[in-house]
Amino acid sequence: MKQTYIKMMALAALPLCIGGALATNAIGGKSNAERLVSMEKVKGARTPARVITIDGFLYEDFESAPDDGTQLPEGWVMTATPGYETDHWSAGTLGRGDTPLNGVSGYKYAFIMGNENAAHDSWMFSPAVTMTAGTEYTIEFFALMPPVSGSDVMEKLEVFIGDAQNPGAMTRNLEVIENDNDYWRYYGYTFVPETSGTYCMGFHSISPAGSNSTAIDDLKISSGEIAVFSGNSEVSLGSTDTRAGVLKGNYTFGNGGHAPLEVSLKECSPELTVEGLPVTLDEYQDGSFTITLTAAEAGDYSGYVKIATNDPTLPEVKIDVFATVKEARVSGYCLEDFELGGPEGWDLCYGSGNVSAYGGFESSRAWYCTTFYQTDDRNEQLGGVGFTTHYVEMGADPKISFMYQLVNTDMMGSSVNGPTAADEVKVTALVTDDNGLTWTPVFTLEPGGEQELTPSLDYQEAVVPVPQYAGKTCRVRLVFNQVKGSFIFNPIRTMVDNVSIGTRPTVDLKATTLTGPTSLEKGKEYTFLATIQNNSADPVADYKVRLVNTADNSVIATADGTEVAAAGSESVPLAWTPDADGAFHLVAQVVSDDDTTPDNDLSFPLHAIVLPEGNSVLEIGTEGERKAGMYYPVNFYAVDTESQSVYYANELGINSCVINSMVFRSSLESEFFSEPVSFYIGETDRADFGDERFVDADSFTALSI
Repeated sequence: MKQTYIKMMALAALPLCIGGALATNAIGGKSNAERLVSMEKVKGARTPARVITIDGFLYEDFESAPDDGTQLPEGWVMTATPGYETDHWSAGTLGRGDTPLNGVSGYKYAFIMGNENAAHDSWMFSPAVTMTAGTEYTIEFFALMPPVSGSDVMEKLEVFIGDAQNPGAMTRNLEVIENDNDYWRYYGYTFVPETSGTYCMGFHSISPAGSNSTAIDDLKISSGEIAVFSGNSEVSLGSTDTRAGVLKGNYTFGNGGHAPLEVSLKECSPELTVEGLPVTLDEYQDGSFTITLTAAEAGDYSGYVKIATNDPTLPEVKIDVFATVKEARVSGYCLEDFELGGPEGWDLCYGSGNVSAYGGFESSRAWYCTTFYQTDDRNEQLGGVGFTTHYVEMGADPKISFMYQLVNTDMMGSSVNGPTAADEVKVTALVTDDNGLTWTPVFTLEPGGEQELTPSLDYQEAVVPVPQYAGKTCRVRLVFNQVKGSFIFNPIRTMVDNVSIGTRPTVDLKATTLTGPTSLEKGKEYTFLATIQNNSADPVADYKVRLVNTADNSVIATADGTEVAAAGSESVPLAWTPDADGAFHLVAQVVSDDDTTPDNDLSFPLHAIVLPEGNSVLEIGTEGERKAGMYYPVNFYAVDTESQSVYYANELGINSCVINSMVFRSSLESEFFSEPVSFYIGETDRADFGDERFVDADSFTALSI
C-alpha cells in the first residue's frame, strides 16, 4: 500500500559567502571507516570543468561528469571486472549517509565502489596526450582509499602509462598502491617517453573482496611549470534592498600551480563592476577581486563575470553571480518588541535570533545573540554582533531608545556567570541617512570612553536624541563587541528589547496578530482574537477592530476596542459565522480617526478553510505527541532546511480519499512569521526507511499556499 509523504522545505536569505574552491586536507585527515555510497543528485560542479587544450598537457578534475548519472567524462574509457558488469569505475560523488564527500577541487571525481563478492579487476583509461621523446613529464593525482571498520582489508591500485586505452598497451607500471587512507593523498611521478606519440594513463583496481572504495581526483600530466586557476564557478552576493541597491563582495581564488598565474577581466554584466584586476599570483598564492552589483528593482538577480587566465586548461572562466534584491520596508515611527518574530525588513547578524528562552523586558521575547559570533566571517561587514533595522521616517523630534541586557556566560551562553564588566564590552549605535552608504555613530559605551557600561543583571535603557536626522529617512544599526576577545567558554550574552526609533506619534495603534481556528464549518460561529498594540505616549480607547477577507477586502466582522495602555497591547475578540465554504485569508484591521500611522493597521494574515459539506478533519497525532522543538519539521536554527514526513494509511484511518487542504500547527510559544516555506506531497511504496534515505524529490507535487 502506498504511503503519503509530505516534503517541507524552508528557504532563508543567505549571508555573503564568497571564497575559493572546496578542498579536503591532502596530507592528513580524520579516519571514518563507514562504507561510502554513491550520491547521484548532489549539486553540480562548484569549480569550472577542466578541458584538454594543448598537446603534452592533461588536467582532469571530473567536474564535467554528468549531474544525472555516473558516467566518466568524455574521452575516458573503463572496463568492468570480468563476470561483474556493474563492478567498474564511475564518476560523481560519494557520501556517508546523506553527507556528500567533497573532492580536491569540487564535488566530483572518479571512483570504484567496494565489491563484497569478488576482487576488483577493473581498468580506467584517461584520454590520450601527445608527448615528445626525451621530454620529462610530471604525472600527479590524488587518491582516496578509505578502510573498512573492523577489517584489515586494504585498497589496492596499479598505476600505469601506455600508448592505447586497453590493458595490453599499459607497458609502464608506475606504482602498485596498497593503502587505507581516509583522506585525499597526493601521488606524483616522472615519465620520459622513448618515442614520440600519444600516451594515456591506466588505473587498475585490484582491491580484494570486501574492500571499501577507491577514488581518483585532479589528474595532471605536464612538462614544465604551469599556472593552475582554482576558484568557484558561481557566487552569491547575498541580499540588498531597493533603496540601497548596492551589494559588494570579494571573490577569492588561488594559484595551484608552480608558474605565476595571470588573471584579467574580459567582460561582465552591465549591472556589475569589478575592481582589483588584473593581478598576478605566485605559486600556491591566494588572491581576490571585488564584485559590486548596482540594482534598483526587487527580485532575484543573476549575472556573470568573465575572466581570462594563463592556465592552459582554463583560458576563460565564467563566474555566475547571484543576488536577491528585496523591496525596502519603510515605515513611520517604529516600536519593536520582538513579540511577532522577524522583524520584517531587519537584518539580524549570523548567530542571532528572536527568542523567548531568556525573556524580554517585561515581555516574553527579545533579540538575542552571544559575542562568540563577533568574528564570524558572515558578520564581517557588521563588525560584531547586532542588527540593522528597516527604514524609518524620523519625523520632527526623533529619538532612538532601546532596552539592553549584557551578562557573562559559559559554553555558548548556557549559564550566567554574572553581569558584564565595564571594561569587557563596547556597544555602538549607528545611523545612516544615505541608504547604507555611510554609517555615523550616535551612541557608544566603551571602556575608558565618555560613557561606560554599568554592570547589571537587569535590563537597562539607552535614550539617544538625534535631532540632526529630523525629517530624514534612516536605518539604525546596533553593534556589540567583546573587546578582549570571545571564546566558546566565555561569551557575553546580548539581549535587546523595545527598540524605539523616530518621533513617537500622538496616536498610533498597530494590529499585530490574528489568532483563531483554521478548520471551520458553515453555519457555526467562531471567535478570533486580534492583538492591538499602542505605540502612543498615552492610553487609547476610541477605536474599532475589523475582521477582513483579503480576497475582496470585505469586512466580515467588527468589534469595539478596549482601552490600551501606552506602550501596551490588548486582545480584542471578533465573532464570525461562515456562510460559504472555501479558503480564506483573514486579517485584523484597527480603525481610529486619530491614528497618524495607518501603514501598520493590518495584522499578519491568518489562513483558514471552511470545509465543504461531507468533508472531515483528520488529526494526525495527539496534543501530547506533538514535537515541541525548533527542529521538526522545519529547523528554524538553519539557514535552509528540508524534511520529509511519512503518514501511513493506518494513521490516516482510510484507504483512499481526496485531500483538500493541510494544516501544520506550531508548537512555538507565540506567533512566528518566518522566511518562505514550500510544501510538496507525494506517495511511495516504501515501508522500510532504515537506510535513512529520502524519497526521490522529483516524485513530489508542489502545493500552493
